[in-house]
Amino acid sequence: MKQLVSLLLFGVCLQACHQATKKDNSHPELEEPISFFPVTSYIKGQIAGIDTYGLAPLKFDLSNDKKDSVWLKAEQFDAVFNPFLHPVIDSTNLIDLYEESKFADQTIDAFTFTYSAKNESDTSLELKRWDVYINTKTNNVQRVFIVKRSGTKEIQLTWQHDEWCSIRTIGKDAKGLAVVEKEELIKWK
Repeated sequence: MKQLVSLLLFGVCLQACHQATKKDNSHPELEEPISFFPVTSYIKGQIAGIDTYGLAPLKFDLSNDKKDSVWLKAEQFDAVFNPFLHPVIDSTNLIDLYEESKFADQTIDAFTFTYSAKNESDTSLELKRWDVYINTKTNNVQRVFIVKRSGTKEIQLTWQHDEWCSIRTIGKDAKGLAVVEKEELIKWK
């Protein structure tokens, strides 16, 4: 009796697995929806995790050929990181405006997900693009890179998982060439 029940259960499981692997092309609405990596949630989690290291992060000002440093207090986090938390980067609000491309980058041993505007000439978009690098061995985020417009300037964030971030403000010189106006490096590990 137990063998019959086991055999019957095995048959049902086999049939269910077989049906789950069939792809039904007659219903495109059932296809897997496109989803963007939730960059804003990731960065918020990283910011929350900075406190767990027990030390205030060290912020270096690397602008104008100088290197000044200061300890960054938790109450200063909003002012420093807030520009990269808005607009919220996730699938629900940006899916119509941006497209995703992905590839395995063997030079840095990472899967690279690049998100860029569907209409690159749309200057009303605050986010120009962002990249997420996933380690091929661990499947964990290695790095996030965000490029935003802020008036006539461009702001770039490079976030190295659990270690540091850098923020660059890029403007134009008198000849219209791009120049780094301000660069900050924040280390917490």
